[in-house]
Amino acid sequence: MKEKILESSIRIFGKYGFKKTTMMDLARAADLSKQGIYLHFTSKEELFIAATTHYLNTGLELVDRALAETELTLEQRILNAMNAWFGRHYDTYLNGTWDVISTANSISQHDVESYKNDFQKKLTSALQASLPKSALGKCTAREIAQTLFICGLAWKEQHESKEAFLNQISTCIKVCCRGSGEKV
Repeated sequence: MKEKILESSIRIFGKYGFKKTTMMDLARAADLSKQGIYLHFTSKEELFIAATTHYLNTGLELVDRALAETELTLEQRILNAMNAWFGRHYDTYLNGTWDVISTANSISQHDVESYKNDFQKKLTSALQASLPKSALGKCTAREIAQTLFICGLAWKEQHESKEAFLNQISTCIKVCCRGSGEKV
């Protein structure tokens, strides 16, 4: 039941934003009464933190799966990982409800930062394992991962569609991964 509540809650927070979402909205989405949702969570903030944590954990699992697809090129695996981490926001946060992200940062900044760091570490590991040393040039795998992360973070809110975001991040991945001009 708790997972159903968390899954439905992130969709409702994504639809209305944190401020406009009510406990009744969250209860309805989980097919519960308002009292029923309070049996599991004492406040909207507690439910929000649990739903956000669930969302971020799921994101890291999707990133792991994307990076493990060794039959794909490194560029495609990185693109799929960027889509799993950033691109899914387009499916979750509708109609400009990006306030959910800033709310998550303000409620539990340290926790959110650790997820961001974990994502960057996963990118770094994939780059270290797959890029030839000549492709790294004067940059380390960690620096490339940080650059990709910063671009993803900055661009995810600037594009009207996931496709536009993925097209731009794809170009960034190519630039970052082809330092030697080799196809990777």
